[in-house]
Amino acid sequence: MPIGFVLNYIGNSYKLPAWVKLSNSKETVTLQLSKLKMANGMRLRATKLDLTNDALSFAVYLPQTK
Repeated sequence: MPIGFVLNYIGNSYKLPAWVKLSNSKETVTLQLSKLKMANGMRLRATKLDLTNDALSFAVYLPQTK
C-alpha cells in the first residue's frame, strides 16, 4: 500500500495526540515533543531517531524540586 494512503487512513481513523502530526502528501510522521505535556513536568528530547535500524534514543528532563 502507498505510504500516503496508510497515513491518511490512520489520521482519519484514530484520535492521535496533538503533538503527533501526519502528512500523507509528504509521507511523514512528525513528533512535536516540545508540545508533549506530562503531568509531572517531565520533558523529552529526541537524541537519535534511526527508524531503519530501530534505534531510538531520548533524553529525559525532570523538573527541579524546591
